[in-house]
Amino acid sequence: QLRNETDSPARYLMVSTVVDYEVAHYPDSGKVGILAKDFRLVVREGSNVDYMEGED
Repeated sequence: QLRNETDSPARYLMVSTVVDYEVAHYPDSGKVGILAKDFRLVVREGSNVDYMEGED
């Protein structure tokens, strides 16, 4: 069950029902989470790096 008990709009993105991962956006704290069975990553919005950064 998903509920929004605020006056602000709520957004929910369902990526897949087959793959065991989810991506969550936390707008109040400015974070994005990627969660899977044996993996968890939570980062601040806008902290992305270029795909080739650090590659020689």
